[in-house]
Amino acid sequence: MDSGVYSIDNADLAVGCDHVLILTLPARVPPLCVESLNAAAAKLRRGGAHVDVIHPDEASQAAFASVGGNLLDPLVRESAARAGREQGRRTAAELINRYRQH
Repeated sequence: MDSGVYSIDNADLAVGCDHVLILTLPARVPPLCVESLNAAAAKLRRGGAHVDVIHPDEASQAAFASVGGNLLDPLVRESAARAGREQGRRTAAELINRYRQH
């Protein structure tokens, strides 16, 4: 079994950190995991952490949709990587500034 049984994103492993950046895919169906992203993020915030969650933007989701949502299909690699890189470039400066302020 993979780690998705307990948690899809393993955000709970960041307990004790001041700043947490979570890059994750949204669950397409209700996850069957024990620890949800929302519960883990809430727990981190209660512990004083500043938490940012980044999901794929529309371009990345379109890349995934191009192969019927099969993220393991090798045909999605290039388009998803390009879309993710562009999303990262757009959000990096904002996140860096936010983290520096905290």
